Parts: sequence; C-alpha cells; structure tokens
Amino acid sequence: MGAAVGPNPVTQALLHLQVAPIPDPMAIPIDRQRAIFALMAHPFWAIPSLGQEGLELINQALTHDSFAKEQGDRGHPCQSYERLEFLGDRILNHAVAEFLFRHYPEAEGALSNRIQFTKNSNLARVVKDQNLGIHPPGTARPGPNPEGLDHRRCV
Repeated sequence: MGAAVGPNPVTQALLHLQVAPIPDPMAIPIDRQRAIFALMAHPFWAIPSLGQEGLELINQALTHDSFAKEQGDRGHPCQSYERLEFLGDRILNHAVAEFLFRHYPEAEGALSNRIQFTKNSNLARVVKDQNLGIHPPGTARPGPNPEGLDHRRCV
C-alpha cells in the first residue's frame, strides 16, 4: 500500500488565511457550494471536506471579478479573487526568488529570466502539458462558468 498523500501545502496555507466575512454565510448559492466541493474533492487538491471558513475562502479564490460585480449589482455582494491573487503572486515569487538565490550563483539578469516561470501563462501551460486531470465542473472553456467559478485561479 502506498503512502497517503496529504493536502497540497499551498492549499493548506491558503485555508489558514483570514477572509473578510461574507455578509450572509448562506449567501453562497447551493449550486455554487456543490461546484466548489466537487472541485476541491479532486485528488489533485486532496481536500476531502471544507468547513464554512474554507468554503468562503475557496469561493472568493474562484470568484471572477465580473461575477462579483454582477452579484453586487443584484444585492448579493461577494468578493473576487483579486486580493488573494495579489497575495498569492507575491508569496510564489518570494519562494521562487529565494530558491533561485540559494541554488543558482548567477547574476541578477539570469535569475530574473529564470523567475519568469512563475507567470500565470507559464504555470497554466505546465498544468496543461502535464495533463493533471483538473477539469472544471460545468464548463469546458477557460474563464468563468455559469456558477461564476473561475477555475484558472486553481493553478
């Protein structure tokens, strides 16, 4: 029997972030909750269950800005992924920069070229090329789907 694989460390760290509370915890529609649970249950993420705080954080992380605006216009405010994206980009760049600095005795220009790997388009290409089997529920096209989940943010 193989060793059990635990949750992805990045995902674990995200679940411990503090999220601004949603005005009404039940404001997340049940169809959207089901889509989030289905996505997080995928073996890639290894998150078998989410508490209310985890659900709210994942909801925000997967909410496209246009969907958040649309919901706000309808009187159902929700937050988009943009603030989390800002934080995640900085954490990823810091971790990669520190790794490159410690392991590659190159000049700044060469190190800057190496860190280009962290660009979203490069990361998305790796996910696609590695065929990780992450298929968003409810859509085969990139970007937001009818539930407003932006699955590109999972990368």
